[in-house]
Amino acid sequence: MKKRVLGILLATYLGAAMLTGCSQTESTDGESTAAAAKDEGSGDGWTGGYVCHSANVFFDAIEKGLVEAAKENGGTIVRSDSELDLQAEMSIVENFISQDVDVIFLTPNDPSGSIESVKLANDAGIPVVVISSELEEGDYEVLATVKSDDYTAGKQAAEYAMEQIGQSGDVLILNGMQTSDVIDRIRGYKDVIEQYEDVKIANEVMVNENSVAACTSAIENMLMACPDAKAVLCYNGFGIPAGYAAMENLGKDTNSISIVDVDGLPEEAELLAGGKMGKSAAYGQDTPGFGKKAVEIFQGYQQNPEAFEAGQLCEIETIEITPETAADYDVYD
Repeated sequence: MKKRVLGILLATYLGAAMLTGCSQTESTDGESTAAAAKDEGSGDGWTGGYVCHSANVFFDAIEKGLVEAAKENGGTIVRSDSELDLQAEMSIVENFISQDVDVIFLTPNDPSGSIESVKLANDAGIPVVVISSELEEGDYEVLATVKSDDYTAGKQAAEYAMEQIGQSGDVLILNGMQTSDVIDRIRGYKDVIEQYEDVKIANEVMVNENSVAACTSAIENMLMACPDAKAVLCYNGFGIPAGYAAMENLGKDTNSISIVDVDGLPEEAELLAGGKMGKSAAYGQDTPGFGKKAVEIFQGYQQNPEAFEAGQLCEIETIEITPETAADYDVYD
């Protein structure tokens, strides 16, 4: 990446006057094409291709933000899901290039492997905004990366767990797919744990399948091997529902162990608000905000491509979701 400016929150670039006569159409059906979207709009409209990591509520919420912001700024969003397949991701990018989209919004499958998809867009002269996790350094260019401050969120989650367990005892770490966001969260967990001499990481397990079922099985196995563990620090938002299911399966009091993670999925908020996970917390990501910020960045680029500084990192703060605040969490409403 050519340049990186940390922590930049970009200002809104386009005023209402620039929206006059622009298309307000929307297309989120996976079978729709960018070409069809362009035909529906006026000549002044723009089309963004959303290359989605996988089909779930997290990435649906990013799409919601993209679509809302695009409609407000004369654009249309067309989505296609790669389902964690790098070859499919590249094929989608190639299709968007052939359909002459104006920008590609990418939630990458892999911090290294997804660089090839970005290079395809670079070669075609189509700008790219990366969303939710960073790519490794390399010979490519993106307008910006929009994501949570995952390292800080990981530290906050770990501090919450340390408070719940009285800064002592065995803890477990559930690790997962090695995207930059997960790597940063786990690093945040460990950096906090290292500060407490009476806290020990009794076990760390890597799950290969990104699902609640896989996480439930992994947590259950860890708790059977370490029955006195006081906390489980999980790599993503499957942690709380999986931790709850694992404790239920083992006949444990679901309020006895602190489960923390970063994502803030609806199921987590429901469990926390329901009094079933009294020592647990999630740090929720503003996923619609990711989409809105990504469109804002593209609008800034459109206004003055020559002056735009590519390679920016825009980190959005997470939202603490505890048993006391979960009922008010409304990101997915």
